[in-house]
Parts: sequence; C-alpha cells; structure tokens
Amino acid sequence: MPVKVRKATTKDVPAITEIFNQGIEAGVATLETRVQQESDIMSWMENRDPRYMVLVAEDAASGKVCGYVSLNKFNFKSAYTGVADLSIYIGKECRGQGIGHILLEELAEEAKKEGFYKLVLNVISKNTKALKFYEALGYSLVGVYKDQGILNGEWVDAIIMEKFLIEK
Repeated sequence: MPVKVRKATTKDVPAITEIFNQGIEAGVATLETRVQQESDIMSWMENRDPRYMVLVAEDAASGKVCGYVSLNKFNFKSAYTGVADLSIYIGKECRGQGIGHILLEELAEEAKKEGFYKLVLNVISKNTKALKFYEALGYSLVGVYKDQGILNGEWVDAIIMEKFLIEK
C-alpha cells in the first residue's frame, strides 16, 4: 500500500486513538491497559514539545491514517536532550505491509534534524515479531527490565533497545 508520511495534527486524534486502542487490545504492543478516549489523545497531542513530533502514515489513495510514530522524552534531565524514546502503532488492517519500516525511517531522519543522536524503545518480551522487526532496522538489545508490568494478570519483561542515528 503506498503511503504518505506527514506530521500529525489534532485532526488525526480519532484515528490515533483507534490505532492506539487496537495496540492495547493486541496485548503485546504496550503496557497501557486503560482504553484511551479521544480527549486523552488530544491532551497528549496538545501538550507536546514540537521537537517531540508525531508522524502519521496515511493511505495515499484514501487518505486514511494507518499508523503513527512518536518521539517522546526519554528523561527530563538536560543531559538526555539528545535521546528520545519512540512509540509506534500500526492499525490492524495495515499491519505487515511495510508501513512500520517507512514510519521509522522517516522518524529517524526527522529526529536527526532535531538534534537527537539516539532513539530508545521498550518491547514486551512476548512480542518476538517486534523484536525481530527492530533488529532488522538496526536497533540493538541493551537489556531487560524484569517484571516491568502486568498484562492479563501476568508479569511481563520489557526489552530495552537503542539505535544510534549519528556518530558522536
């Protein structure tokens, strides 16, 4: 599916909300368990530092948003201004079509322009498909947060990964 990547706007809130809630429903994409309302996502969008962008991928033919990726603050201490955490979610009808790869490549380019030198992320250990996906895109295993959260009544580990965007 040909897609167009662009910066998200508040008009994308309904689609982002739906896609994020599909990630919660999947049970391996996030440790969030509370279904989000559009007002939650609107607040998240409106209170972001512009440096920490949200990008959406939309179907080039229909204009429907099929996925999104965001840069998030890794840590509020000034020493970490070159490091960003990332989140990515793809709508269930759009998965397996290369959209995640396109979004992450675009995000990396935008992150470099904003002065980030490294991206980090966490993957639920049961999500082996995501681990392989990130490894294929050059993300490296850093470590494991043991028993990081509870999903469906069971403690799960979070795998920590990173990717350097520029040489220091």
